[in-house]
Amino acid sequence: MKIHKEGLKVIPIAFFTIAVIDVIIYIFLQDFLIFYFLMAASLVLAVLVVYFFRVPRRRIVKNDSHV
Repeated sequence: MKIHKEGLKVIPIAFFTIAVIDVIIYIFLQDFLIFYFLMAASLVLAVLVVYFFRVPRRRIVKNDSHV
């Protein structure tokens, strides 16, 4: 999987921001159930950031009858 060049700048900043927010959540909500939901949400957000900046592989089927 390749990452777009703009993503190489944004992804580390997003991960750092998510990590700081996770540490703050850990400090204040460590013993509560909502802590686990927020950690799962931050993991999903991190995956979505990487997924957004990926360069997808496109298979082009050549057909002379298509435009």
